[in-house]
Amino acid sequence: MGNLLLLFTILAAIAVIRKTMGENIKVRGDVDIRLYRHDGSMEALEYRNLVVNGGKSILAGLLGNSSAYTGEYIDAIAFGTGSTAPDVSNTTLQTQVLTKTASASYPAFNSVMFTAVMDVADGGTATFQEVGLLSHATQKLFSRLVINPITKSTLYKIEVDWTISFQ
Repeated sequence: MGNLLLLFTILAAIAVIRKTMGENIKVRGDVDIRLYRHDGSMEALEYRNLVVNGGKSILAGLLGNSSAYTGEYIDAIAFGTGSTAPDVSNTTLQTQVLTKTASASYPAFNSVMFTAVMDVADGGTATFQEVGLLSHATQKLFSRLVINPITKSTLYKIEVDWTISFQ
């Protein structure tokens, strides 16, 4: 009986070790927004974003070379006026107003950074409260973020650096 109990204890310990040693990849988004004012001053804002279910599907589809995801790489940052909290089921921004092409760079081996600029003449006088990363081919939403309201004017431009890291 003692040997059987020892065997079960060892098997349970092996199961725990195998589970904790497995690779667990998490996706993290860090968003830096800078407001450059006409007078030369700058305000920096920092946020963390939510990767929505559609974004996770994009990742899986691109990794598996699925024909359904051909061209669905990320290349745009969208700006909107919606204020509803992000949810993993979101498929669009609540109220998208403007989309800007984003360039990609690779600041570390495990991350990609998307950068877009809303120039002084862009965006009118809307009050922006949400931003999102969009895919190229069909503008699928990858991630969404609600921010503190920014009432746009021609007195400043908005620059967004959106870093997606795999940890």
